[in-house]
Amino acid sequence: MTQPLLSLHHVGHQFGATTVLQDVSLAVMPGEIMGLIGPNGAGKSTLFNLISGEFKPTHGHIELRGKRLNGLPPHTIARLGVGRSFQISRVFGSLTVAQSLTAACLWRGGFGYGFWNPIRRRSSLFQAVDAQVERLMTGLALTHKRDTPVGELPYADQRAVDIAQAVGSGAQLLLLDEPTAGMSQAQTTQFLERIADITHDKTILLIEHDMGVVFELAHRVAVLVDGRLVACDVPEQVRKDPAVQRAYLGEWREEGESWPR
Repeated sequence: MTQPLLSLHHVGHQFGATTVLQDVSLAVMPGEIMGLIGPNGAGKSTLFNLISGEFKPTHGHIELRGKRLNGLPPHTIARLGVGRSFQISRVFGSLTVAQSLTAACLWRGGFGYGFWNPIRRRSSLFQAVDAQVERLMTGLALTHKRDTPVGELPYADQRAVDIAQAVGSGAQLLLLDEPTAGMSQAQTTQFLERIADITHDKTILLIEHDMGVVFELAHRVAVLVDGRLVACDVPEQVRKDPAVQRAYLGEWREEGESWPR
């Protein structure tokens, strides 16, 4: 029987006397795309912070391939195979596309990036890194921008590089926090097509407010409301879940949006 890649066991978190997450149990299977949705303030980003090591759970524990993550620093969790993109892209604006992806791929091998390194072109490791960088740039259709500083790229390209850095680092689990935020429908469609190639063999936990994206991409959808997990099922079942509709649909009505069909 296939074991979960990521497991959360009765996870809770408090900021002082304020409970943000309570008794969240969840299993994400290898190769699965799971959408994580919920009203603003439901605890979605806090959950990402717990998984990636930014925060420590107040209660419960988190496992990656059966290894407990509680208390491990973010860089150790990253080494274990967890990559993350943030709501605001965290890229090296002064580095070129090729340099940024090279830095990520070197991190995968346990090396820092040094432009002065005299053995760079002599090592089989670096040849493998170069090949990986080329694959990522080709998948993102950014080969022609390899020498462009990332800070000068259009917004969607920066988001793509941000995710590609996580992939290049060797992550098997990608935590994507609103990757299409701020994009038009056309930009969103193109962006998803571009990153599909480089993430096809990854496990993805996705926070996304564009319900069309979530219900189209996710194999299962988990719903957080007031820090509690109220549903986790295939999109069709979540869409018609009365508890989800009661807790969630009112917010969309206030914003003039509609429940995805």
